[in-house]
Amino acid sequence: KPVTATMIIVCWLVRSLNKTQPDYHSPLMLYRERRTDSSSTKLHGSLINALTFSAALTTFTVFFFVMYKYRCMRMIYGWLILSTTLVMASTGGYMFYQLLLVYRIPIDLFTFFFCLLNFSAVG
Repeated sequence: KPVTATMIIVCWLVRSLNKTQPDYHSPLMLYRERRTDSSSTKLHGSLINALTFSAALTTFTVFFFVMYKYRCMRMIYGWLILSTTLVMASTGGYMFYQLLLVYRIPIDLFTFFFCLLNFSAVG
């Protein structure tokens, strides 16, 4: 039942927010594709993006391996708690804000941040 409820919520969010999504560009992507680019330029750019992403993934993996090897468990747990909270706050806040815009719901800043804090802290 929780999976069904989650899928229903995700479908509703995709249908609601799909109309307002701007063109997304990840900070890890160095190349941004344009319609006027040739096929070789697109291939070269996608290889650069793949290498950049692979380098970032390798760097973080080595960093966490070294932290685990030297038994820095508090730092690893702190990082996991901080990253989870930041992901919940940024993603949840963005979706909440977009839903407010789509459905034209007026809300003051204090209430918005209070709801965002509850969502990011509690989950």
